[in-house]
Amino acid sequence: MNGASGRQVSRGVAHLTAPPTVPTPDCGDLVLSLTDLSVLTGKVSRYVEQLRFLLADRPTVTAHLQQAQSYAGDLRRKLDHAAGMLAYNTGCDS
Repeated sequence: MNGASGRQVSRGVAHLTAPPTVPTPDCGDLVLSLTDLSVLTGKVSRYVEQLRFLLADRPTVTAHLQQAQSYAGDLRRKLDHAAGMLAYNTGCDS
């Protein structure tokens, strides 16, 4: 490894091992962020349901929308679970 490459690697290692310069949000903020994402996902699911109703005469489209709505429901459950686990593991309450 030549000198320039060695200096680049050293700077990269120093950057990766340095403490973060951006303040880390506290656990309560993180739980709230997960909860907010869950709420948004629920809104997406309801919007997709409305679109399915409006596009009922296009079964190939509504089949994809039904699948998207199912994915949104799964994502919401996982986000709710993640928020609950974070709150439990860190002792934070949202």
